[in-house]
Parts: sequence; C-alpha cells; structure tokens
Amino acid sequence: MKRIFSIVAMLVLTGALLAPAGYAQQQEHERQHQGQGQGQGMHQGQGQGMHQGQGMHQGQGMGQGMQAGSVKTLTQQQEEAYKGGLGMGMGRLAELNGYPGPMHVIELAEELSLTDAQQQEAGLLMSKMKTRAIELGEQIIQKEGALDARFTAGTADEVSARKMMEEIGQLQAALRFTHVQAHMAMRKVLTEEQVAAYVRLRPHDRPQGDTEGQ
Repeated sequence: MKRIFSIVAMLVLTGALLAPAGYAQQQEHERQHQGQGQGQGMHQGQGQGMHQGQGMHQGQGMGQGMQAGSVKTLTQQQEEAYKGGLGMGMGRLAELNGYPGPMHVIELAEELSLTDAQQQEAGLLMSKMKTRAIELGEQIIQKEGALDARFTAGTADEVSARKMMEEIGQLQAALRFTHVQAHMAMRKVLTEEQVAAYVRLRPHDRPQGDTEGQ
C-alpha cells in the first residue's frame, strides 16, 4: 500500500514539474503567434497606407491635369469655350424643359423634317447667338484678367474687388441668357410635333457638355 502511495506521489510530483514547462512552451507559442499577427497587421497597415497615399497622389495629378489659361483664374478649356462661343451647358435650363437648341435642330434637320425656311431660321439664330456669346466671352476674359492683376499686384481692395466681381457676374448672366434666348426663339420656329420629336431624339441623361445650349 505504501508502495502505491509512493508511485502516486512520484507521478504527481513529475506532473507538477512538467506542467510549468508545458505552460511556458504554450505561452511562448502564443507570443510567437501574436507577434506574427502583429507583423501581418503592420504589413497590411503599411500596404493600405501606401495605397491611400497613391490614391491621394493620383487625385492631385487629376487636378493638375487642368491646364491654366492666360488668366490664372481661368482654365485653358474655359478660355477656349469663351472665345469660341461654346454653350458650356448654359442652355441646359431650356434644353431640359423642351426648348430645342438651334445647333442640334440643324443636326436633326432630316429627322425633324425641317422646311427650308426653318433651317434658314435655325442657322440665323445660331449665328446670332454665337456672335453675341463670343463678344461676352471676350469681355469676361478681360475682366477676369484685370481682377487677377489687382490681386497679383497687391492693390486689390474690397470696394474695387466687389465692383469688378459684380461686373463679371453681370456678363456671365448675359452670356447664359444669350444661350437660353436662342432656345426660346428656336422653339417658336418649330411645330409642336417637331418639338416633341426633338425631345425624343435628345435624351437628357447625358453629362453636361460644351455643345449643349447651342
């Protein structure tokens, strides 16, 4: 009986001695596993950070893609549109409400079954609109240049800046009305059937473009 107790005691003692070693190995294994996880997390974080940084760089690059014109406050595209009498979406108000633009009416002459008189009138409206639009566009460029020059020289003050901005605003309003007015006049030349056909042929789910409003 004493021998059995001695054997049991030895087994318990051996287990007690081995348990800390096993526990230590388990803890070491868990620490290594956590270390690997943290390393992967850092790697992923670095990868995400680099990816986000690249995204920011690309976004900045897109902004830099817009070329400046002769006036710092205008892009080259804006200057070209002003000088060319392009619509720049200024006639969109009329276009979206069933007022056809002269240029697009001419493009759809066959589909709309335009008469010779209607085609001639559309051509006159377009020519008149473009002439006035170019005139106003040139004035806007000139005014923007003068305003920019004041700020560049450090001589701008609140009174003069406000006055010049209001003048530019009036010119831009006149330019927009020039395009919308052409749409309004064009609608009077067409029949109701032709206007309805124009609306069907000109879907308005497209992005705003330079030719819209002409």
